[in-house]
Amino acid sequence: MAFETGPANGVDDLLDKLKIFADALGYEILRWRDSSDYNGKELSLKHSKAGVFNFYTDNGNGDEGNPGPWLACYGSTSFDSDINTMERNSSNNLAPAQPGHSPLNATNGLIGPFTRYYFFGTQQYLHIVIEISPGVYAHSSVGTLDKAFDYVGGEYVVCTSWYHGKYNNRIGSSGDNYHGYPWDNKAYYASYYDRIRCDLPDLNHPYWLTFYDREEDGYCWGGMPRNGERGPIHGVFHHSPSTFNGLAPLFPIMNIARVTGGRRYILGTPADVRIVNITHLVPGQSMHIGNDEWLIFPVKSKNGPKGQPNSGIYGLAYRKIV
Repeated sequence: MAFETGPANGVDDLLDKLKIFADALGYEILRWRDSSDYNGKELSLKHSKAGVFNFYTDNGNGDEGNPGPWLACYGSTSFDSDINTMERNSSNNLAPAQPGHSPLNATNGLIGPFTRYYFFGTQQYLHIVIEISPGVYAHSSVGTLDKAFDYVGGEYVVCTSWYHGKYNNRIGSSGDNYHGYPWDNKAYYASYYDRIRCDLPDLNHPYWLTFYDREEDGYCWGGMPRNGERGPIHGVFHHSPSTFNGLAPLFPIMNIARVTGGRRYILGTPADVRIVNITHLVPGQSMHIGNDEWLIFPVKSKNGPKGQPNSGIYGLAYRKIV
């Protein structure tokens, strides 16, 4: 089954359920154990069509801006059972350790028990939506893009990394660049950033591009239309839903890399997930397009009250495959 939903007690229980879900889809479970460095669990898995990904949970408290617990993840080009998921680096900080690894990404503020989780999966991807509390969501996704052309890579690790600091109501500002949205192009001061792996001219291999608000070589811009200069669908998104019939289209998530000399490459789009303006939509709502059913969620919380998370009208739609 490629879809599952239900309650979860917290991040450890969620990761245990993900392991079972991925195993049923044919993923090879490379590691499943208690974390040696955190009060949590570790899960490493792979599939030839998706990639190699390393998860762990951390049940710590964090701080006001970046509170725990966390569901953390990074990609790697292979897996070595003799290497820990996280090891001390030259600065004595814990960091990703598996071969050809991406930097760490994480979804924060995951205080359980959760209202509900949603797993969407195929052999190409694992997409996770967590309803932390009624109306408040988080997202975490791994997989490989539907690539726009033939290149080495295409694996992605994207998450909701929300800044919870109350100063200037940053927690409730949907456009704030302290937040990291899935498939973002505006995050600048976020605690974690989304990544795509690709081997392109003038880039080192293996190379994990960072989704970042910079007009510089070596970065990637996602399709989330928070930044008018870089969001490929910014204009049409903010002119939806239709003033004629109130309908909101589901936009493919185009991802763009910039390399030396300012050249840009369209890398591709993730399968079975779309961006949507949720002005007229209810969190968790189902939308049918032909024979396909899509479930729609806010990036964080739709128009949340002041002093609470608020992702405004930005939403993600996932295709439900059963």
